[in-house]
Amino acid sequence: MSLLHRQISVLFFQKLLLVMLDCEVFLIAFSTAKKIFNTLYCYRLISQDMEIRMPTISINGVEIFYQEKGVGAPVILLHEFADDFRSWESLTERLCNDYKVISINNRGYPPSEIPQHQDDYSQEILVNDLHTFMNEMSIEKAHIGGLSMGGGTTLVFGLKYPERTSSMIIAGAGSGSNPSEGFVEMIEFYSSKLISDGMQALDSYIRGETRTQLIRKDSRAFERFRSRLLDHSNLGSALTFQGVQKNRKSVYDYEDEIKKCQIPVLILVGDEDSPCIEPALFMKENFPKSGLVTFPQSGHAINIEEPSLFNRVIENFLTKVDQGDWALRSNIS
Repeated sequence: MSLLHRQISVLFFQKLLLVMLDCEVFLIAFSTAKKIFNTLYCYRLISQDMEIRMPTISINGVEIFYQEKGVGAPVILLHEFADDFRSWESLTERLCNDYKVISINNRGYPPSEIPQHQDDYSQEILVNDLHTFMNEMSIEKAHIGGLSMGGGTTLVFGLKYPERTSSMIIAGAGSGSNPSEGFVEMIEFYSSKLISDGMQALDSYIRGETRTQLIRKDSRAFERFRSRLLDHSNLGSALTFQGVQKNRKSVYDYEDEIKKCQIPVLILVGDEDSPCIEPALFMKENFPKSGLVTFPQSGHAINIEEPSLFNRVIENFLTKVDQGDWALRSNIS
């Protein structure tokens, strides 16, 4: 073979080797991409399956979502108007070693079902939902706790069903109890904006004077809170505003029942949550077995604003109740 032929042969095999290497790289890349695709596809299927299998229960004809974690005496947590079951993640982690912690999404809050009519929303309906939920889940008695709207439901449920209530945790509750606050006007404004503009309409609502504390203390926690809010249904939120928030009774309307109540009660409020301070003091003065904790320089959403302190106080309260150490006031009139 001539020198020229040898050189051509060498060049040919070099080119062939490069092509083969390129093919191998391509095959490796293709194989890797295929594995990634299969993994993502399987994850999608798993996610879809998880969505299908989300724990829901039919309550009074409405599918209600709930989440539970832990083993022990049940603790049921109820969210505020602007948040959902995810707001209780920190407290759930704190309590789940000693309690079965159950957080519920109200009707109108995805992934719970969203009834389409105003008549399907009221505080009395939420109380009845909770009662039916406990029956369906075979929960004879539970510690009941909630923030704001959830605190109001806790209050009414405990007064109506004391035999089913081990204790009440009432946080940031009672806004609108004082008629001079412009509470109804605020609800009318935002209800209309929710229907016309969607959940973005509440952006100014969550930046009000009782919410700015969270922004100042933890801007990332505020953004997580805002993200959860934007996941909500504008229709469900508007109907909840109109049916539950606007039409519920004042805390002061329950004075007689509160004075007779023998359930251990923990009342919590931020000292800058102006609409809820007087109702908190009123409940402390009238519940025979109550304690009041005031959070310094804190606004409305104290469970996510001061999670460490909030969780510790509640854990201590539950321990005292379980040990029979939560005292009856001796000087109550």
